[in-house]
Amino acid sequence: MRSSTILRTHTIGLGLLATAAAASAQTIERISVTDSGAPSNADVDILTHPTDDGRSVLFSTQGTNFFPNDLPFTYDAFLRDRVTGTTRHVGSNGAGTDITRDGRMLAYVRLPEVTLHLVDLVANTDTTFTAPPVVSTTGIFTGDGRMLVYMRANTSIPGEYQIWRRDLATGAEDLVSATLAGTPNIPVALPGTVAHDGSLVTFTTGDPDIVPGDTNNRPDAFYKDYGFGFTDRYSLDSSGGQLPQDSSAGPFTPDTRFFVFSTLAAAIPADTNGQWDLYVHDRFLGDLRIASISSTGAQGDGSSQSLFPWISAEGERVIFDSSASTLVAGDTNGARDIFEHDFSTGVTRRIVLGVGGAQPDQDLELRGASTDGRYLTILSRATNLVGGAPVAERQAYLVDRGPQCFVTSYCSANPNSTGLPASIQYTGTPSFATNNFVLSGFDLPSSSACVFFHGTGRLDPPVPFGNGLRCVGGTQQRLGTLAANGGTVIQFQDLTSPAYANAQPGAVRRFQLLYRDSAAGGGRFNTTAALEVTFCP
Repeated sequence: MRSSTILRTHTIGLGLLATAAAASAQTIERISVTDSGAPSNADVDILTHPTDDGRSVLFSTQGTNFFPNDLPFTYDAFLRDRVTGTTRHVGSNGAGTDITRDGRMLAYVRLPEVTLHLVDLVANTDTTFTAPPVVSTTGIFTGDGRMLVYMRANTSIPGEYQIWRRDLATGAEDLVSATLAGTPNIPVALPGTVAHDGSLVTFTTGDPDIVPGDTNNRPDAFYKDYGFGFTDRYSLDSSGGQLPQDSSAGPFTPDTRFFVFSTLAAAIPADTNGQWDLYVHDRFLGDLRIASISSTGAQGDGSSQSLFPWISAEGERVIFDSSASTLVAGDTNGARDIFEHDFSTGVTRRIVLGVGGAQPDQDLELRGASTDGRYLTILSRATNLVGGAPVAERQAYLVDRGPQCFVTSYCSANPNSTGLPASIQYTGTPSFATNNFVLSGFDLPSSSACVFFHGTGRLDPPVPFGNGLRCVGGTQQRLGTLAANGGTVIQFQDLTSPAYANAQPGAVRRFQLLYRDSAAGGGRFNTTAALEVTFCP
């Protein structure tokens, strides 16, 4: 029973952010190749997300042309480095499961033992994660690389795979998929996605005892929130009721507000297509939006059960794969394609095309994305994604969509004389084409003098600065003195101004707001947290 789920869990147990981006040139590269550039001579079955810089990707295949005397019908894990053009054998008899966002560490499962291994590519070490009678599989790293969420089971006692979270620095671990009574789940649990710091994990299970009132006898999507100390089900309909069909967990936004899930059920009254669809749940407001629709609101005529969808940081854009032909005009290839739906505009686009803009001639399966959505990894038998002779075997590809607009927050803010920490927020898009990026500050002392500034560097950890923290370093630029009005300040950022003369698409700047706070004493000035902004065309 467990052995039959191993490769399936590698396929559906992995999973994971940006503002609306301007369209830019797309390139596609086959990455399941040898050092000499020859494609794998067997199907590639397992593929992870890329590293955030798009440099490295982990894949697994039974191909025998990557190193001498490789045995047929056995999986091996390989790491493709797009900068050096090399493919490194990183796991014998192994199926790769994940790679850290910075590319330092990776995880693979050694077969047939079914044991997770961790490889530190810098220290050049390979460590066994569990020992018999415990078997382990499908390891997913947190964004900071500190923790690993993984599946494990004890072969000496009855039971299914459970989801555990381990701190790699301390070795401390805990059961993610615990029931209300604190006992292990009974039906199998599959991991979805994990927060950057490990503070929240999504997962799928049919266990009826994870939350109260689960009586649908179907797999549901759950999250465990360590910050608030509870587990909840989020695959619910628009009225908060449970769904009568299967659901599966997906990624969520960094602020843990928007959660993605797929379901065969009609989660909203307008869903009448009888197909798997992709939804975004707002856990703060309880709203539910469907992503797998066309720009005109037409429903898909095929399955949109996307196993590795991506959602932008503000929850407005979703990338997914679907076999539907009604999501965009002119979709006549009869194949599964990759789409992006933008809730802010209502537009759905097909975002991966073949050579010369041709429709792919075979299915495309989305297998992951970089944090900013620039780089995608896909599996496909399509023969027209890249030039050269057609290849019959399923191959792994990396899609570079070009620089993507991306905004995320980091650092922290200390309270000021109002009793609250001031915050920095934004509206618009850091796009040179749209040029509508606006910064704002809230909860400032009334009428305080303040100034936004940006820098090329990131101070992590931050350094004390007045009553606050300085989180921005490198070459810095002040953006003009302002006066708060009722504790609020707003400033349009003109990307054509001299303050942005050295910025270009793909450039990263960090922003903070510095403000006077004489009433607080001490340093008599304070700071907000920081925003890290990646500009796009």
